[in-house]
Formats: sequence, structure tokens, C-alpha cells
Amino acid sequence: MGTPIAPVTLKALRHLQINGPSSRQDMQKAIPGLLAKTLGNMLSVGNAAINNDQTTPRYAITSKGLTRLAEQGGKALPKGSAMVSPKQLERAIIGIVQRAAKRPTLEDIARRLKQPEHIVRPSLGSLVLQGTINASTAKPALYSMPREHLASRYLGAGPSGRVNPNNYQGAKLQRNPGIPDERFAAFALPSRVGGRLHYPDGRVEAVPTAQPCGVDVAAVWGAA
Repeated sequence: MGTPIAPVTLKALRHLQINGPSSRQDMQKAIPGLLAKTLGNMLSVGNAAINNDQTTPRYAITSKGLTRLAEQGGKALPKGSAMVSPKQLERAIIGIVQRAAKRPTLEDIARRLKQPEHIVRPSLGSLVLQGTINASTAKPALYSMPREHLASRYLGAGPSGRVNPNNYQGAKLQRNPGIPDERFAAFALPSRVGGRLHYPDGRVEAVPTAQPCGVDVAAVWGAA
């Protein structure tokens, strides 16, 4: 069963599991006696996360919180639903959003996972708070991957849609054809390490010693 959790904390975790990301005001209305200190403790032990970027900060249950809730006899899955760990559920959600031809809703994701919405909602909300998945402000919310994650779908992707590093040609690393060669002249110069010059093509040469310039220095200074 794990270490017992205070009843008010248990209610707060159950609220987040069922309702998804919620503001402190909404939670305190639903759970009499819920203090800001309790929410702070939930954050400090990792049972909940908070998104302070929004106008109204919202709390969401984390994977650890879901595990702790299950240890305390949290809401069970309906008959016929496959039990998965919070981490497995998060990975499955990310996979569905990545492969979706159009932005899915919570209902779409739950249907693809064959899980009830109240089971999917907390993990989805946690991924949104972490910035792993984006959520639109539309109702119902539409979910998508951030741009940096979407790039992997198109750069070097094979027929299966998976990224194959052998397919990536590094086109973005090539010189821009609109920039003249003289702008790149410095990249051909060597780097000095001690008494040696290391060239970009792999050559290593000794630093040339100073050669007499053929000028009579004494005469020049004498003339001055």
C-alpha cells in the first residue's frame, strides 16, 4: 500500500486525476480544508506539478502522484481496460500525438489508447505542463507536439515514419549559396596549438620562425 497519505492530499490527487489540471481556487472549492501548504508539499515531493506561465497557475498530477494514488487504492480502471504504468501511458500519448495526421482531442487520444478519459487526462495534463505537448485554447483542446519535436518527423524520416540517421544528408549544414566565398575565407585558416598549426583539412605544420626582412633596422632608427 505504500506510506499512508493525508486524507486531504489523497482527495487533492484524486481531484487532479479525474479533472485534470486545476487552479488552486477550483481545488479549494471542491476540497474543504485544502491549504496552500498542502499543495506546496505535493509539489515538493513530486506528486504534482504547476504551470506558472498561465494567467491562473494550474496544478496537475505527475507520474509519481499517479503511482502514489494507486498505492493508496486510487480509482481503478473499468473492467476490460489494460493496466499500464504512468510512464507507459505518457510514452503512448506522445506517440499518438506525434503520429496524428491532425491535432487530436482528449477523446481521440483516449479512444486510440482504449482507456477511459479520466485515466488519460492526468498524464496528458502533466505532459502539457512539462512542455512536452502543446494544448490549444480551443474547446475541446487540441494537442500537438512542439516544433522541435515535429522536425524529427520530416528530417531523414524513412517510409515507416521513423527517423533513420543514415538518411539525413545534413543539407542545413551546407554553405548558403547566396553568401560569397570570401565570407568563408577565415574557416580555411589554421588554429594554433602551442608551436603547431592545425588546418581544417587535417594538416599539422610547425609555426614558421621569423625571417629577416632585409631592412637595416639600426639605419632606420638612426634616421629617425
